[in-house]
Amino acid sequence: MKFLIKAGMIFTVLLLISIFSYSNTKNRAEANVEFGIDSNERRYYKPQINFCFPINSVKLFVGAKYYQRSNSKLIGEIDYWLKGGLFFRIKDNFEIETGLYHMCRHLTSHENLEIFDLNEIISRLWANLNNTTVGLGIGTYIGNNKYRNLLILNTKFNKIFNSELSFNSEFKIVNLEKFLHEIEFSIALDKGFDFFLRNTTTYDYRNMTYIGFRIKSDGYIKNYINKLKLGTKFYPFDENYKLGVENEFKIEFFKSKFKRLVVQVQSFTPILKGEKFLGTFWPERMTYPLLIKYERKIKDFYLFGYCDYKIDIPLDVNKRFTSSLGTGLGIKNQKDFEYLENKFRYELSSGYNFKNNFDLVLNLGVNTLKKKINTGVDMNLTLNAKKTFFGFKIFSSFNKEIEVRPFLKYEVLNHTEESEKRFSIGIEFIKWY
Repeated sequence: MKFLIKAGMIFTVLLLISIFSYSNTKNRAEANVEFGIDSNERRYYKPQINFCFPINSVKLFVGAKYYQRSNSKLIGEIDYWLKGGLFFRIKDNFEIETGLYHMCRHLTSHENLEIFDLNEIISRLWANLNNTTVGLGIGTYIGNNKYRNLLILNTKFNKIFNSELSFNSEFKIVNLEKFLHEIEFSIALDKGFDFFLRNTTTYDYRNMTYIGFRIKSDGYIKNYINKLKLGTKFYPFDENYKLGVENEFKIEFFKSKFKRLVVQVQSFTPILKGEKFLGTFWPERMTYPLLIKYERKIKDFYLFGYCDYKIDIPLDVNKRFTSSLGTGLGIKNQKDFEYLENKFRYELSSGYNFKNNFDLVLNLGVNTLKKKINTGVDMNLTLNAKKTFFGFKIFSSFNKEIEVRPFLKYEVLNHTEESEKRFSIGIEFIKWY
């Protein structure tokens, strides 16, 4: 009964978010990716994706980002940040933010017996004046940690003296005694492409400096973006997992009516189940699939060749990462399988996998094509020499500036060790360009 109550509550929340996002067409999506090095000469990678749904003077926002630092063996820390909340506009240039920010730190391919995590609840006043933005707020913490209260100050100065130089900062005073900061200078090398220098002191971590480049979706790269996606699913009945978080960034080159080259970058994080649903969020691993396709249209279908690389990085255990590489051919009846272009959708591909002997992927979809709300069913079958995966998903789609898809999904995974079956309730935010 507790599982049914939990599933009902989750589904109700997702339905309310869907209704909220459906009522306005001025929804926004943005993403950026940073890459560079830190002061310990490690690789630095930070993807970030945000969605915003305004209704009159209120805006609902959700977003995710993470800071990953790793050495040559892909060992290092990952700081996850998940956020959600509301903005209330009080005047043309002033608004109040109320939100929840969850942060947790994990180690890749290294034992970590104690997970650091916290939850900030922040109320903040923002003032936007020309190229200057100032935020002042207070906050508190929920959960079991040593922090109690928070003062926060944000400043943003864009195009200082009409130059390409910008300055961003965030200062936090925790428990009225501990001082944290993030200070960044950036230079716009082109529209949507920055060089940055950042110094930070964050929760329970040493002072670090990051140097690198940032690519933003509102720049020239917007002409190449095909899709942004952020998805979350909940496992109300599973003994091992409670959450799964996914994001996707797809860009296309040499685009024409008959051909294109697609680069699809994804990440997926399964969250292990703890004693309490709102307790410690313990990701099991980071999975990074990278897919490159070259497509040609022939009459009413598309032929494509692909190269697929996937890497799995265990978190908080002393295990080395694993990876696989495959290449092959495929056929489909529309450019993007998830886009609701036809009432019947299919995609079939097969090829050679250098570690798993072969790959076979079959995607089938059936859906309505109404102007406002659509419903549909997706099925996925993935095979190789080591495992078999089958997924069945029922979804609704609210077709606005940002497509919102609440769904129910059933998954079956068979591999050499055991068989796993999972039921999930989730929601996806998709921006098509």
